[in-house]
Amino acid sequence: MWEIYKGPIRTIWLARNDLFEKIFSPSTNSAFLIRAVSNSGLEEFNTTKIGMTFNSDLKEWSYNRKFMTYSIVDYYNKLLPTKNFDIPVGALEESENYVARIRTYIRAMEFFFTTPKIIRILPGVRQYAQRLIKNRDLLYEYLKIIIQERRKEIEKTLDKDFLTSDLLTSFLTANTSLDISNISDESYVEPMSDEQICGNLIEVFAAGTDSVANSITFIIYYLAHYPKVKERVVKELETVFGRDPNYRFTSDDLSKLRYCEAVIKEVSRIFPSAPTTFRTSTKPVEIGGHHFPANLQFFIYIEGANNHPQHWTDPNTFNPDRFLDGSNKVINTFGGGLRMCPGRNLSIIEILSFMVMLYRKYDIELVNMNAPIRYNFNIIRQCVKMEARIVPRKFE
Repeated sequence: MWEIYKGPIRTIWLARNDLFEKIFSPSTNSAFLIRAVSNSGLEEFNTTKIGMTFNSDLKEWSYNRKFMTYSIVDYYNKLLPTKNFDIPVGALEESENYVARIRTYIRAMEFFFTTPKIIRILPGVRQYAQRLIKNRDLLYEYLKIIIQERRKEIEKTLDKDFLTSDLLTSFLTANTSLDISNISDESYVEPMSDEQICGNLIEVFAAGTDSVANSITFIIYYLAHYPKVKERVVKELETVFGRDPNYRFTSDDLSKLRYCEAVIKEVSRIFPSAPTTFRTSTKPVEIGGHHFPANLQFFIYIEGANNHPQHWTDPNTFNPDRFLDGSNKVINTFGGGLRMCPGRNLSIIEILSFMVMLYRKYDIELVNMNAPIRYNFNIIRQCVKMEARIVPRKFE
């Protein structure tokens, strides 16, 4: 446990799993339902009243989380009508630009959360902050066009049974006569505003694309450095799917990939894409025999706990087998408590699916085995560069 003073904010760092238990409590009476101490940066970037990550309005946050959890589950439990779409010219370029803006938005949240106002108004830094806000505004403008187009389509629909069960439709129809969510919440009866929808969508895209992409990159890096582990991954894939590279796998198939899932956990343990998370105490608490006042920022150093010798045997050794011995090892990859990532199960499915499609069809190796992964790091790790060589596998 470390205590740090960041200007006027007292910050406590925790790096042991036993110290996380109270902070990650699932109780609605928990003292840690707020993620971050509100500051001028978060207010300036307008993230304290929308979305989920930094939303300090518990009523708004609770509704958003309930909605997000339902929508993710509903997406996988309902069959969507088959519909063919024409791919517009320039779709790929637009997608790349959009992903770039999402990544910039993530850096912006980190910047406004961690950078004091006295630094943000300095020459050069001020211009950088303005560019981040402009990127946010452009992202909102792009999303609002999509929202408006989808709203027009919904307004032409008389029966909600004809609406697709996608996330945007759920947001747009919430608390209307065409509500497809079936979420009862007496404390929140108004339809969502465009700004609220934008905030929620951006966080979904950020968590569902950037975090997963970084995790996959780190898995590729470690498998390249541990060829025997990669051999076992490929062997498990061939055992489950045979040698047909075009086999159409199902979620039941993915559940059989115990070693692949162990690899995901081990990479997340030793090199997590989110090494830290944070919570704020809303009332006095006692942790590890120490008493702390309300409105105190706690940083949960997940990577430190994941490599702590008190919790792990040979913590510096990359060994996926440690997750196959039947013991319930906790790595807190997705946080914990009511603020735990609602898309955690979806993330594992995405990563497993990518591993299946990549390692069944291709041999992949690093261009330079001695080159480290280049990444940016503030609150999360964002891979900047990792060169790999991909060669189609030959099947006899």
